[in-house]
Amino acid sequence: MTFHKGQTALVVFCIALVLTLYFWGKRTGNAPATDNSMPAAGMPAAMADSLPQAAKTQLNIAQLAQNMKAKLSKTGADSIAYWEKQVQTSPDAIAKARALKEIARLWEKERYVELSAYYYHLMAQADSTRNNWLEAANRQADAFQIAADSTMRMYLIENAIDAYEKTLRFDTSQTEVKVNLANCYFDGYPNMPPMVMKGVMMLREVTAKDSTNVGANLSLGRMSIMSGQFDKAVNRFQTVLRKDAANAEAYYYLGEAYAAMGQKEKAREAFENCKKLVKNPTFATQLDEYIKKL
Repeated sequence: MTFHKGQTALVVFCIALVLTLYFWGKRTGNAPATDNSMPAAGMPAAMADSLPQAAKTQLNIAQLAQNMKAKLSKTGADSIAYWEKQVQTSPDAIAKARALKEIARLWEKERYVELSAYYYHLMAQADSTRNNWLEAANRQADAFQIAADSTMRMYLIENAIDAYEKTLRFDTSQTEVKVNLANCYFDGYPNMPPMVMKGVMMLREVTAKDSTNVGANLSLGRMSIMSGQFDKAVNRFQTVLRKDAANAEAYYYLGEAYAAMGQKEKAREAFENCKKLVKNPTFATQLDEYIKKL
């Protein structure tokens, strides 16, 4: 099991796209990335190999945190230990949640996003508010995107789903939360049709009320590519770009859809637009190589 240290949203997005180029397989979206798609950035391999590869309920994140704390500087470890004591002595739920959030922030500062996400989830459990559950959900979902190990990924996505569902209990009209939850169903269970359909129905509920919703159309477009419905995918991404002309992800997937349809010039144009918007040299180099193979 490996941990990945945090990065800016832009770099994470670039990495996600580069991974798509290399590991998505055929343009119909067959195989996802393997567990070792990304290089380890945190937990040493020897320690990782000793951990159980099991379902989330058997993944002892608290123990992982203690193991990793031993690898930190004295200052970092002492800061976390201080707030751990505050959790134990907190007089009420709000104080406990505040202490847990401090631990989450410290792990984030150390750039261990999986552990940070875990403590944000504990924060929401301690003080069950809409904002706490939403923050926990977003942190889990973000960590899932860059986690390499399959056990950790399932742990994170299951907790993200749990947290988004709890967020919706406070207000069922939260469109962005529904889109994010649907994406968790897609990304976490791509080979389980009932879960995928659950996500599709949730997104269709969103577009029934807002036909130009960017997030919903982007996700439905991705699903159309995976199912080989490339013309529908093109329509979805064009809808996104009419509303958000600077959406790099929409341009990338639009390029994928056009390439799958054999429309190479349109694919190249879409990829070039994506490259201009991302403005990342590494990504640009990888995408240039990809374009040459069209």
